[in-house]
Amino acid sequence: MRIGIITHWKDFDNYGAALQSYALQRYLRDLGHDAFIIRYFKKSKKAPFIKRVINIFKHPSLLINRRGIKAAQEKINNWNKQRDFDSFRNKYVSLSGDIYYGIIELQSNYPKADVYITGSDQVWGVSLNNEENRAYFLDFGEDKTIRLSYAASFGRDYFPCENEVLFKKLLERFQAVSMREESGVKMLQERGVESIRCLDSTLLLSLDNYKELTAVRKHKLPYVFYYTVNVASPDEIYWPQLFALMQQRGVESVVTTGSGYLQPEEIFKGAEYDYSTVEEWLANIAYAELVVTASFHGIVFSYLFNKNFIYMPLRAKSSKGNNRVIDLLESVGLLNRMANNWEDVRRLVDEDINYSKLNNTPYQKLLKQSKEFLANQIKD
Repeated sequence: MRIGIITHWKDFDNYGAALQSYALQRYLRDLGHDAFIIRYFKKSKKAPFIKRVINIFKHPSLLINRRGIKAAQEKINNWNKQRDFDSFRNKYVSLSGDIYYGIIELQSNYPKADVYITGSDQVWGVSLNNEENRAYFLDFGEDKTIRLSYAASFGRDYFPCENEVLFKKLLERFQAVSMREESGVKMLQERGVESIRCLDSTLLLSLDNYKELTAVRKHKLPYVFYYTVNVASPDEIYWPQLFALMQQRGVESVVTTGSGYLQPEEIFKGAEYDYSTVEEWLANIAYAELVVTASFHGIVFSYLFNKNFIYMPLRAKSSKGNNRVIDLLESVGLLNRMANNWEDVRRLVDEDINYSKLNNTPYQKLLKQSKEFLANQIKD
Protein backbone atom coordinates (compact mmCIF):
# COMPACT_ATOMS: atom_id res chain seq x y z
CA MET A 1 0.00 0.00 0.00
CA ARG A 2 1.02 3.62 -0.51
CA ILE A 3 1.49 5.26 2.90
CA GLY A 4 2.10 8.95 3.58
CA ILE A 5 3.62 9.81 6.97
CA ILE A 6 3.47 13.24 8.55
CA THR A 7 5.86 13.93 11.40
CA HIS A 8 8.64 16.28 12.54
CA TRP A 9 11.00 15.38 9.73
CA LYS A 10 13.04 18.50 8.89
CA ASP A 11 15.18 18.79 12.01
CA PHE A 12 18.74 20.05 11.75
CA ASP A 13 20.13 19.06 15.15
CA ASN A 14 17.73 16.69 16.94
CA TYR A 15 19.03 13.19 16.26
CA GLY A 16 16.00 11.45 17.73
CA ALA A 17 13.62 13.33 15.45
CA ALA A 18 15.71 12.46 12.41
CA LEU A 19 15.89 8.78 13.34
CA GLN A 20 12.22 8.36 14.28
CA SER A 21 11.12 9.76 10.90
CA TYR A 22 13.57 7.40 9.20
CA ALA A 23 12.50 4.40 11.26
CA LEU A 24 8.75 4.31 10.58
CA GLN A 25 9.05 4.63 6.81
CA ARG A 26 11.93 2.12 6.78
CA TYR A 27 9.95 -0.41 8.84
CA LEU A 28 6.91 -0.11 6.56
CA ARG A 29 9.01 -0.29 3.40
CA ASP A 30 10.67 -3.44 4.72
CA LEU A 31 7.14 -4.88 4.99
CA GLY A 32 6.65 -4.18 1.29
CA HIS A 33 4.70 -0.90 1.48
CA ASP A 34 5.45 2.26 -0.49
CA ALA A 35 5.92 4.46 2.55
CA PHE A 36 7.18 8.05 2.39
CA ILE A 37 7.52 11.16 4.56
CA ILE A 38 5.26 14.07 3.57
CA ARG A 39 7.46 17.15 3.27
CA TYR A 40 5.27 19.58 5.16
CA PHE A 41 6.27 23.00 6.48
CA LYS A 42 4.03 25.13 8.66
CA LYS A 43 3.62 28.71 7.50
CA SER A 44 4.84 31.14 10.14
CA LYS A 45 2.99 34.38 10.72
CA LYS A 46 5.24 37.44 10.69
CA ALA A 47 4.31 41.00 11.42
CA PRO A 48 4.17 43.27 8.33
CA PHE A 49 7.54 44.74 7.35
CA ILE A 50 6.55 48.34 8.08
CA LYS A 51 5.37 47.34 11.58
CA ARG A 52 8.73 45.66 12.30
CA VAL A 53 10.60 48.81 11.17
CA ILE A 54 8.42 51.04 13.40
CA ASN A 55 9.06 48.75 16.36
CA ILE A 56 12.82 49.06 15.89
CA PHE A 57 12.62 52.88 15.85
CA LYS A 58 10.44 52.81 18.96
CA HIS A 59 12.71 50.30 20.71
CA PRO A 60 16.33 50.61 19.42
CA SER A 61 17.43 47.83 21.77
CA LEU A 62 15.56 45.42 19.48
CA LEU A 63 18.13 46.10 16.77
CA ILE A 64 21.01 45.32 19.12
CA ASN A 65 19.26 42.16 20.29
CA ARG A 66 18.67 41.09 16.71
CA ARG A 67 22.34 41.51 15.90
CA GLY A 68 23.15 39.22 18.83
CA ILE A 69 20.51 36.75 17.70
CA LYS A 70 21.88 36.83 14.16
CA ALA A 71 25.41 36.07 15.40
CA ALA A 72 24.12 33.20 17.54
CA GLN A 73 22.12 31.84 14.60
CA GLU A 74 25.19 31.94 12.35
CA LYS A 75 27.06 29.90 14.96
CA ILE A 76 24.24 27.35 15.13
CA ASN A 77 24.09 27.20 11.32
CA ASN A 78 27.79 26.37 11.27
CA TRP A 79 27.27 23.55 13.77
CA ASN A 80 24.40 22.21 11.67
CA LYS A 81 26.51 22.19 8.51
CA GLN A 82 28.78 19.75 10.32
CA ARG A 83 25.80 17.61 11.34
CA ASP A 84 24.60 17.51 7.70
CA PHE A 85 21.22 15.90 8.39
CA ASP A 86 20.16 16.50 4.78
CA SER A 87 22.72 13.97 3.55
CA PHE A 88 21.27 11.37 5.90
CA ARG A 89 17.72 12.07 4.71
CA ASN A 90 18.68 12.08 1.05
CA LYS A 91 20.41 8.73 1.43
CA TYR A 92 18.04 6.84 3.74
CA VAL A 93 14.60 8.47 3.82
CA SER A 94 11.90 8.24 1.16
CA LEU A 95 10.33 11.69 0.79
CA SER A 96 7.25 12.97 -1.02
CA GLY A 97 7.89 14.42 -4.47
CA ASP A 98 6.09 17.65 -3.62
CA ILE A 99 6.84 20.04 -0.79
CA TYR A 100 3.83 21.51 1.02
CA TYR A 101 4.10 25.00 2.48
CA GLY A 102 1.15 25.44 4.80
CA ILE A 103 -2.11 23.62 5.48
CA ILE A 104 -4.02 25.21 2.57
CA GLU A 105 -1.44 23.98 0.07
CA LEU A 106 -1.50 20.51 1.63
CA GLN A 107 -5.29 20.37 1.54
CA SER A 108 -5.56 21.56 -2.06
CA ASN A 109 -2.79 19.36 -3.48
CA TYR A 110 -2.54 16.48 -1.04
CA PRO A 111 -0.26 13.48 -1.73
CA LYS A 112 -2.19 10.47 -3.01
CA ALA A 113 -2.04 7.53 -0.60
CA ASP A 114 -4.04 4.57 0.67
CA VAL A 115 -3.05 5.35 4.25
CA TYR A 116 -1.99 8.47 6.14
CA ILE A 117 -0.09 8.12 9.43
CA THR A 118 0.77 10.84 11.92
CA GLY A 119 3.64 10.02 14.27
CA SER A 120 5.64 9.01 16.01
CA ASP A 121 7.19 11.80 18.11
CA GLN A 122 5.49 14.87 19.57
CA VAL A 123 3.14 15.52 16.66
CA TRP A 124 0.23 16.35 19.01
CA GLY A 125 2.16 18.62 21.35
CA VAL A 126 0.67 21.61 19.53
CA SER A 127 -2.18 24.09 19.75
CA LEU A 128 -5.12 23.55 17.43
CA ASN A 129 -5.84 27.29 17.61
CA ASN A 130 -3.11 27.49 14.96
CA GLU A 131 -4.70 26.15 11.77
CA GLU A 132 -1.30 25.05 10.44
CA ASN A 133 -1.14 22.32 13.09
CA ARG A 134 -4.21 20.58 11.65
CA ALA A 135 -1.84 18.80 9.25
CA TYR A 136 -0.60 16.68 12.17
CA PHE A 137 -4.20 15.55 12.68
CA LEU A 138 -4.44 14.46 9.03
CA ASP A 139 -6.92 17.16 8.06
CA PHE A 140 -6.30 16.72 4.34
CA GLY A 141 -6.88 14.17 1.61
CA GLU A 142 -9.83 12.02 0.59
CA ASP A 143 -12.29 10.60 3.09
CA LYS A 144 -11.65 7.06 1.86
CA THR A 145 -7.97 7.22 2.85
CA ILE A 146 -7.25 5.30 6.06
CA ARG A 147 -6.03 7.59 8.84
CA LEU A 148 -3.93 6.34 11.77
CA SER A 149 -1.80 7.76 14.52
CA TYR A 150 1.26 5.68 15.31
CA ALA A 151 2.81 6.35 18.74
CA ALA A 152 1.71 9.98 18.64
CA SER A 153 2.83 12.02 21.63
CA PHE A 154 1.64 15.13 23.42
CA GLY A 155 5.18 15.48 24.74
CA ARG A 156 3.81 16.87 28.01
CA ASP A 157 2.00 15.83 31.14
CA TYR A 158 -1.05 17.92 30.22
CA PHE A 159 -3.39 18.21 27.21
CA PRO A 160 -1.89 20.94 24.96
CA CYS A 161 -4.25 21.03 21.98
CA GLU A 162 -6.65 23.48 23.66
CA ASN A 163 -9.55 23.21 21.21
CA GLU A 164 -11.01 19.94 22.49
CA VAL A 165 -14.11 20.11 20.27
CA LEU A 166 -12.00 20.38 17.12
CA PHE A 167 -9.59 17.73 18.44
CA LYS A 168 -12.36 15.16 18.79
CA LYS A 169 -13.89 16.12 15.44
CA LEU A 170 -10.58 15.59 13.62
CA LEU A 171 -10.04 12.22 15.32
CA GLU A 172 -13.45 11.02 14.13
CA ARG A 173 -11.85 10.45 10.71
CA PHE A 174 -9.22 8.11 12.19
CA GLN A 175 -9.55 4.37 11.78
CA ALA A 176 -7.38 3.76 14.85
CA VAL A 177 -5.30 5.74 17.34
CA SER A 178 -2.13 4.79 19.21
CA MET A 179 -0.08 6.88 21.63
CA ARG A 180 3.56 6.67 22.68
CA GLU A 181 3.05 7.33 26.40
CA GLU A 182 0.63 5.84 28.87
CA SER A 183 -0.25 9.41 29.92
CA GLY A 184 -1.39 10.07 26.35
CA VAL A 185 -3.66 7.02 26.39
CA LYS A 186 -5.20 8.27 29.64
CA MET A 187 -5.69 11.81 28.32
CA LEU A 188 -7.57 10.43 25.32
CA GLN A 189 -9.62 8.13 27.52
CA GLU A 190 -10.70 11.14 29.58
CA ARG A 191 -11.97 12.70 26.34
CA GLY A 192 -13.83 9.62 25.20
CA VAL A 193 -11.27 8.57 22.59
CA GLU A 194 -10.10 4.94 22.50
CA SER A 195 -6.40 4.29 21.92
CA ILE A 196 -3.58 1.91 22.75
CA ARG A 197 0.06 2.45 23.62
CA CYS A 198 2.74 1.74 21.02
CA LEU A 199 6.51 2.12 21.13
CA ASP A 200 8.40 4.94 19.46
CA SER A 201 9.09 4.06 15.83
CA THR A 202 12.86 3.82 16.42
CA LEU A 203 12.19 0.68 18.46
CA LEU A 204 10.47 -1.11 15.58
CA LEU A 205 13.82 -1.73 13.88
CA SER A 206 16.46 -4.22 14.95
CA LEU A 207 19.90 -3.37 16.26
CA ASP A 208 21.39 -4.81 13.05
CA ASN A 209 19.59 -2.11 11.10
CA TYR A 210 21.24 0.63 13.17
CA LYS A 211 24.61 -1.08 13.01
CA GLU A 212 24.40 -0.74 9.22
CA LEU A 213 24.00 3.02 9.67
CA THR A 214 26.69 3.44 12.32
CA ALA A 215 29.91 5.18 11.28
CA VAL A 216 33.38 3.98 12.23
CA ARG A 217 34.63 4.89 15.67
CA LYS A 218 35.47 8.59 15.79
CA HIS A 219 37.05 9.09 19.25
CA LYS A 220 39.93 6.70 19.83
CA LEU A 221 40.52 7.23 23.56
CA PRO A 222 38.00 6.00 26.17
CA TYR A 223 35.21 8.57 26.58
CA VAL A 224 31.91 9.36 28.23
CA PHE A 225 29.32 10.56 25.74
CA TYR A 226 26.94 13.31 26.80
CA TYR A 227 23.91 14.02 24.60
CA THR A 228 22.50 17.22 26.06
CA VAL A 229 19.05 18.26 24.88
CA ASN A 230 16.99 20.69 26.98
CA VAL A 231 19.73 21.04 29.61
CA ALA A 232 19.80 24.67 30.72
CA SER A 233 22.71 24.53 33.19
CA PRO A 234 25.81 22.33 33.68
CA ASP A 235 24.69 21.68 37.24
CA GLU A 236 21.56 19.91 35.97
CA ILE A 237 23.72 16.96 34.92
CA TYR A 238 26.35 17.39 37.66
CA TRP A 239 28.88 18.35 35.01
CA PRO A 240 31.62 19.80 37.26
CA GLN A 241 31.74 16.67 39.45
CA LEU A 242 31.44 14.19 36.58
CA PHE A 243 34.01 15.96 34.43
CA ALA A 244 36.52 16.04 37.29
CA LEU A 245 35.91 12.36 38.07
CA MET A 246 36.48 11.33 34.44
CA GLN A 247 39.61 13.46 34.20
CA GLN A 248 41.02 11.59 37.20
CA ARG A 249 40.38 8.32 35.37
CA GLY A 250 41.84 9.50 32.08
CA VAL A 251 38.47 9.33 30.33
CA GLU A 252 37.49 12.03 27.82
CA SER A 253 34.17 13.88 27.92
CA VAL A 254 32.54 14.22 24.51
CA VAL A 255 29.40 16.38 24.23
CA THR A 256 26.86 16.60 21.43
CA THR A 257 24.14 19.22 21.80
CA GLY A 258 20.73 19.31 20.20
CA SER A 259 17.61 21.42 20.35
CA GLY A 260 14.22 20.55 21.77
CA TYR A 261 12.43 22.92 24.11
CA LEU A 262 15.72 24.89 24.31
CA GLN A 263 18.28 26.02 21.76
CA PRO A 264 21.73 24.36 21.96
CA GLU A 265 24.59 26.19 23.66
CA GLU A 266 28.20 25.41 24.58
CA ILE A 267 27.87 25.56 28.35
CA PHE A 268 30.06 22.64 29.47
CA LYS A 269 33.55 23.86 30.38
CA GLY A 270 36.34 21.54 29.26
CA ALA A 271 34.13 19.41 26.99
CA GLU A 272 35.09 18.19 23.55
CA TYR A 273 32.12 19.28 21.45
CA ASP A 274 31.18 17.04 18.56
CA TYR A 275 28.63 18.23 15.99
CA SER A 276 28.34 14.79 14.48
CA THR A 277 26.34 13.42 11.59
CA VAL A 278 23.51 11.01 12.41
CA GLU A 279 25.77 8.07 11.61
CA GLU A 280 28.56 9.46 13.81
CA TRP A 281 26.09 10.12 16.63
CA LEU A 282 25.14 6.44 16.60
CA ALA A 283 28.84 5.55 16.68
CA ASN A 284 29.42 7.90 19.62
CA ILE A 285 26.85 5.92 21.60
CA ALA A 286 27.98 2.51 20.35
CA TYR A 287 31.62 3.00 21.40
CA ALA A 288 31.16 5.03 24.60
CA GLU A 289 32.23 3.74 28.01
CA LEU A 290 29.15 5.46 29.43
CA VAL A 291 26.30 7.58 28.05
CA VAL A 292 24.91 10.47 30.10
CA THR A 293 21.73 12.05 28.77
CA ALA A 294 18.37 13.61 29.54
CA SER A 295 17.12 12.73 26.05
CA PHE A 296 14.43 10.14 25.33
CA HIS A 297 16.16 8.99 22.16
CA GLY A 298 19.53 9.10 23.88
CA ILE A 299 18.11 6.47 26.24
CA VAL A 300 16.50 4.51 23.36
CA PHE A 301 19.78 4.04 21.54
CA SER A 302 21.78 3.41 24.70
CA TYR A 303 19.35 0.57 25.39
CA LEU A 304 19.48 -0.79 21.83
CA PHE A 305 23.30 -0.79 21.87
CA ASN A 306 23.35 -2.32 25.39
CA LYS A 307 25.38 0.54 26.83
CA ASN A 308 25.84 1.64 30.40
CA PHE A 309 23.95 4.91 30.75
CA ILE A 310 22.74 7.43 33.29
CA TYR A 311 19.41 9.17 32.77
CA MET A 312 19.33 12.73 34.08
CA PRO A 313 15.66 13.77 34.34
CA LEU A 314 14.87 17.20 32.95
CA ARG A 315 14.16 20.05 35.33
CA ALA A 316 11.92 23.13 35.56
CA LYS A 317 9.70 23.71 32.49
CA SER A 318 11.42 20.98 30.49
CA SER A 319 10.42 18.35 33.06
CA LYS A 320 7.10 17.97 31.23
CA GLY A 321 8.94 15.54 28.91
CA ASN A 322 10.18 13.16 31.61
CA ASN A 323 7.19 10.80 31.55
CA ARG A 324 8.10 9.34 28.15
CA VAL A 325 11.53 8.27 29.43
CA ILE A 326 10.16 6.93 32.70
CA ASP A 327 7.58 4.85 30.78
CA LEU A 328 10.36 3.33 28.68
CA LEU A 329 12.69 2.66 31.61
CA GLU A 330 9.90 0.94 33.54
CA SER A 331 9.10 -1.32 30.57
CA VAL A 332 12.70 -2.53 30.24
CA GLY A 333 13.40 -2.84 33.97
CA LEU A 334 15.92 0.01 34.11
CA LEU A 335 14.23 2.67 36.18
CA ASN A 336 17.21 2.42 38.56
CA ARG A 337 19.34 4.22 35.93
CA MET A 338 17.63 7.52 36.77
CA ALA A 339 19.81 9.88 38.79
CA ASN A 340 18.06 12.26 41.15
CA ASN A 341 21.19 13.49 42.95
CA TRP A 342 24.98 13.28 42.87
CA GLU A 343 25.03 10.18 45.06
CA ASP A 344 22.94 8.38 42.42
CA VAL A 345 25.28 9.53 39.68
CA ARG A 346 28.40 8.43 41.57
CA ARG A 347 26.89 4.99 42.17
CA LEU A 348 25.75 4.52 38.56
CA VAL A 349 29.15 5.45 37.10
CA ASP A 350 30.54 2.13 38.39
CA GLU A 351 27.36 0.05 38.25
CA ASP A 352 27.28 -1.88 34.98
CA ILE A 353 24.00 -2.98 33.41
CA ASN A 354 23.62 -6.73 32.99
CA TYR A 355 21.41 -6.75 29.90
CA SER A 356 21.08 -10.55 29.93
CA LYS A 357 19.22 -10.40 33.26
CA LEU A 358 16.79 -7.57 32.60
CA ASN A 359 13.09 -8.12 33.11
CA ASN A 360 11.91 -6.53 29.87
CA THR A 361 8.73 -8.59 29.48
CA PRO A 362 6.52 -5.44 29.43
CA TYR A 363 8.73 -4.02 26.67
CA GLN A 364 8.49 -7.20 24.58
CA LYS A 365 4.69 -7.15 24.94
CA LEU A 366 4.62 -3.53 23.82
CA LEU A 367 6.86 -4.30 20.84
CA LYS A 368 4.53 -7.12 19.78
CA GLN A 369 1.49 -4.88 20.29
CA SER A 370 3.11 -2.09 18.25
CA LYS A 371 3.86 -4.31 15.27
CA GLU A 372 0.43 -5.94 15.43
CA PHE A 373 -1.24 -2.52 15.50
CA LEU A 374 0.37 -1.59 12.19
CA ALA A 375 -0.21 -5.02 10.65
CA ASN A 376 -3.89 -5.08 11.62
CA GLN A 377 -4.62 -1.55 10.41
CA ILE A 378 -2.65 -1.70 7.16
CA LYS A 379 -3.83 -4.63 5.08
CA ASP A 380 -3.54 -5.01 1.32
